[in-house]
Amino acid sequence: MRQVHAEAPPTAREPESSRGFFGRWWPAVLAPAGVVLAIATIVLWSESRRLDQQLAALRASAQQQQQQLREAREAADFVAARDTITVALAPQPDMPKGAAHVMYNAKMGMLMYDGEIAPAPAAKSYQLWLFPLQGKPVSAGVFNPVSGRPNHWMMKLPEGIAPKAFAVALEPAGGMPQPTGPMVLMGSVSRGMDEK
Repeated sequence: MRQVHAEAPPTAREPESSRGFFGRWWPAVLAPAGVVLAIATIVLWSESRRLDQQLAALRASAQQQQQQLREAREAADFVAARDTITVALAPQPDMPKGAAHVMYNAKMGMLMYDGEIAPAPAAKSYQLWLFPLQGKPVSAGVFNPVSGRPNHWMMKLPEGIAPKAFAVALEPAGGMPQPTGPMVLMGSVSRGMDEK
């Protein structure tokens, strides 16, 4: 019996010793690991979101650059086309001083204005008109220039309009459906230019 009692304590301690280090300390190890895993997940999600935003910005920038490239090619084709005409617009008597020229291609339906003129009076705007050989004048843009700054723009017009003249008129602010004010700048299309 003494021998049995002497061997009994090691047997009673055996289940406790079998748990080992991880058996006693697993909560202390797993809790920080869970925190680290949660932080890593948040960081990765945040980084993924940031990369998605950067990718979207890059796509938008690429689309904008492609649009600018298309516009530049279109402008180059327009300027180089043999049937693009250039008409100088001269100031009319007793009107604000200025000068401009218009490039126009009837087949492409494209117009480019480039000029400088004194600012319009209060409640007034300048409006560029295309006067066709037949039909009513066609508005080609309303603008309000700033002193000392040239105006420049390109715009699409209906294709196939044969021009007789171009003019800048002084109109009520915002422009009109048809010319109502005095012509400030004006230029006629010569037959030779129109036939090219």
